[in-house]
Amino acid sequence: MATTPTAEQLYQNCLALLARREHSQAELKQKLLRKYGMQVRELIPAVLQRLTEANYQSDLRFTESFIYSRIERGFGPNRIKFELQKKGVSRDLIANALTIASIKDQEQLQIERAWRKKFNARATTTKERYQQQNHLAMRGFSQSAIENFLNSLKAHSTLPD
Repeated sequence: MATTPTAEQLYQNCLALLARREHSQAELKQKLLRKYGMQVRELIPAVLQRLTEANYQSDLRFTESFIYSRIERGFGPNRIKFELQKKGVSRDLIANALTIASIKDQEQLQIERAWRKKFNARATTTKERYQQQNHLAMRGFSQSAIENFLNSLKAHSTLPD
């Protein structure tokens, strides 16, 4: 029978994970449980508290980093919010971080960037327009922002710069 890992071993395992990239507390907890099983569940809160107090782990830092990486990949606010919720980040923290990142202010620029990357030509048929709408919605942009963008394309005789 395998021995139960100590709190120090869990702490070192978390440090190794955090050395690669930021993680939320919920992600770290999930990874520890997956690796060591339920026998360590009593040790995890103290380990996570120690990491937070030493400033090795921060849900705020993780959230900000995640938001900026997803913006760079062309994802919209809805998709980013959904992914952060899946990673166990609180709704309040997500809302604050999205506000700080002023992602809503940049949404039209992000939509245009995602649209140019995939299509770069106005839809000429209903089917093409549906495909463009669907692609942008899957990237996490709001329906109203998508409609505004596609209608602005229709209003101009040339593509936006």
